[in-house]
Amino acid sequence: MLFIKILKCLFVWWKKKPQGNPEEGQIIIAHAFGHRGENNPGLSNKQMAKVVYNIDQKYDLSMILQGEVAQALPWRSPRQQLFIIYEHRQPGKYLDTREVFLQTWEIATKKLGFEKPKAIIIAHPWHLPRLQMTAEKIGFETIIPHIGPIAFDPDSHQWWTCNWFFWIIRELPGRIFCLIKGWI
Repeated sequence: MLFIKILKCLFVWWKKKPQGNPEEGQIIIAHAFGHRGENNPGLSNKQMAKVVYNIDQKYDLSMILQGEVAQALPWRSPRQQLFIIYEHRQPGKYLDTREVFLQTWEIATKKLGFEKPKAIIIAHPWHLPRLQMTAEKIGFETIIPHIGPIAFDPDSHQWWTCNWFFWIIRELPGRIFCLIKGWI
C-alpha cells in the first residue's frame, strides 16, 4: 500500500476519469485553486464554480465550499445548506488542503450528521490526486464526477497555481511531506 502511495505521489498528476456514482453523494465539497485577490476568485475557481452549479442543479445537496469557489458560484439554492470555509482555525496560518478537509469533516459529521460522508469532490484536476488521498485518509468516501478541463490561472496570486510546471515544482515536495506526515 505504501509503495502504491509513493507511486501516486511521483507519477499521478491529474485525475480526469470519474469515480463513483454521484447519485449516491450526500454532500458537495469544492476546494479552491489559486485566486487573483480579495474580490476576484480567479479563472480556475470560476470554472470550478460552474461545475459545482451544474452538479447542484442535478442533485440539490448541501455544499461545503472553500471561499473562492463560493464567491464565484453564480447561484445558490435556498433549498440546501451552504457552508463556506474561508480561513484556518488558527489565525494567520495558511489554509491548506488538509485543514479545509478537517473543517469539512467537522461540518459533515457534526452539523449535517453524516457518519461516513459520501462526498462529491470538485477540484482542479491537477489537485485531485492529493486531495482525494487526503479526504479518504480523514474518513470521507469520495466520488469524483466528470469535471472536465480546468485552466491554470496565469494571473493567480499563488505562483504555484499559474501553470502546470510551477504546480509540479511545489506539489511534488508537498505530496512527499504529506506522505511522511501520514496525511495521505
